[in-house]
Amino acid sequence: MSGGPTLVLDGDIDRKQRSDTTSKATRHLCAGVYLDRRFRNMIIHRIHNDPRRRIAPSYGFDLVPVVRHAWYAWLCESLFHTCLLLTPFLIGITWGWLTAALLLCIAAALAVASFGVQTIPAITRLKWAAFADQWAAEKKKERRSQLEPPKVQLNRQIRRFKRTFGIAVACLIIPVVVLLANGESVADRLRQAAIGMLMIVLCGGAYGAIRQLALNHIRHATTVRPRKLRRREKVIDGQQTHPCIIYRRPPDDKEVDPLSLLLRQDGDPSPFIGAGKLVNRWLPPMTIQLIRPGAPDLASGEYEQAPFTAHALVRHLRSTLEQLATGDSAESIPDLRVRDRIYVAEQDISSDRRLLSSSITDFELRQVINNHRTLAHHFLEASAPIADGELVVTVLVRVSIKGRCLSLDVATCALTRTPQSFHVIDVYGESGPAGYLRQAFRSIRQLPLEFRRVPTLALAPWTLARAWWSTKDRTSLPRRKREVGPELAAREEKAIDWKHAQLDRTTIYDHMKIIEQRIIRSTEDFLAEHNVDTTAFQKQATNIINSGVLNMGGSMDISNSALGAGAQWVQTQIAQLSQYSSTQQEAATA
Repeated sequence: MSGGPTLVLDGDIDRKQRSDTTSKATRHLCAGVYLDRRFRNMIIHRIHNDPRRRIAPSYGFDLVPVVRHAWYAWLCESLFHTCLLLTPFLIGITWGWLTAALLLCIAAALAVASFGVQTIPAITRLKWAAFADQWAAEKKKERRSQLEPPKVQLNRQIRRFKRTFGIAVACLIIPVVVLLANGESVADRLRQAAIGMLMIVLCGGAYGAIRQLALNHIRHATTVRPRKLRRREKVIDGQQTHPCIIYRRPPDDKEVDPLSLLLRQDGDPSPFIGAGKLVNRWLPPMTIQLIRPGAPDLASGEYEQAPFTAHALVRHLRSTLEQLATGDSAESIPDLRVRDRIYVAEQDISSDRRLLSSSITDFELRQVINNHRTLAHHFLEASAPIADGELVVTVLVRVSIKGRCLSLDVATCALTRTPQSFHVIDVYGESGPAGYLRQAFRSIRQLPLEFRRVPTLALAPWTLARAWWSTKDRTSLPRRKREVGPELAAREEKAIDWKHAQLDRTTIYDHMKIIEQRIIRSTEDFLAEHNVDTTAFQKQATNIINSGVLNMGGSMDISNSALGAGAQWVQTQIAQLSQYSSTQQEAATA
């Protein structure tokens, strides 16, 4: 785009000044790709290898090093699985294919046996449950039919246990019988197969040590961000900090499975993708009539044309919010970042992709802010990472002037902590030489499970082909029946549930109120400077700050409240009614 000064994007700032690259949240997510295979596959297949969709904005962390370490973890595992496949091949070339077949049978037996061992805890639990039910039935003389469900589950688990171990034993007996039938020395073949198993064990220990080496690097490195970015990583870096965000409107209930509607607990998805859970929203938005102070009536005091533009108020709010991050005192919020965001629905940007370009001019940004009829929605975003990015509070305010009124739409989103299992790099004693040994033994212990995962190596060529195809950004040009809105955000997918946030919710609400009160006070001062009556604004602001009704993203939590004209909440009357009811019950009993 051309014309006017160019708006400086967050992605153009010097990387040394960005705290997201070295935050704890970034390090924990980088460690998570080595510890959680599903998370690693999600990063590779649904984020890196899907260039047809935009990348969700990153809050409190940097997605680029997470993607790079996801590929390192995938490559390390693929090489390990390749070694598991090459070992029987090398054994076959050296000592014959009967030895290689014996080695494969031993590996298959271990894999199948480990599958059966997993049923032992379930069998034990069901046996105790069946014993308890039988004892209760004999005690209460209940019918035997009540014991059928736990017995059915127990019998199913026992059959599974016997079947798996039967297959494992068959895998060991069949090669021995074949060797005896061919007149081969079973002892020599077993010794050669044992050497092959030792090679596999050494590969497993090396695999665990290499993973621990990567975890130690993530912990001790000055920055986990790679110095030189690849082509796809440059696209990801540009999109995660881009001011234009594509959001997806919720689908029509007629097009959704009714069962999913019943299971949905959080209501409609938030349009602020990547920012986390929508914890507060001013619904309806605050509206203030633009009236001169002291005017006798509306006709004579109302401004026919607003005395200021929406862009001027946005500029004033930006400078006021940025003051929270200035100063070296302990009371400041040093990592607070204030930036412009433009939200556009997928359907509204299907043909015109100019907002997705690498730069947006200041003139075009003013057009979006001052014209409320545009399909794009401008929000001034104040994002405050807490606990080194483990918690993130994001307050978005939209300013618009229409109908001779000022409208303020404020929403607050919160990101909770990453899973505790990702914090292993911070645990005492999990690094150093002892950490290498522990990881090596854990990897050896999981060898039977790795044997079952070897067939996934067949998908490696397809994964690499998709990675090569995804080097180009395929969202800038419109394509028929192609939606470009992000389907997921990596940080949101691994954030712990909101109900488990505990004391973190207090910290989140604390920062939320600080930023919202500053927005209210700054807007009030701005209106007073432009000769606008603030009486109605002060009343609405008081209701927002002191209200006992908390709007949690569309659901209302109301306690000890009365609704309706003249309604009152009287605790003493309820206590008297309760006392009277208990007295009447005692009299009836007497």
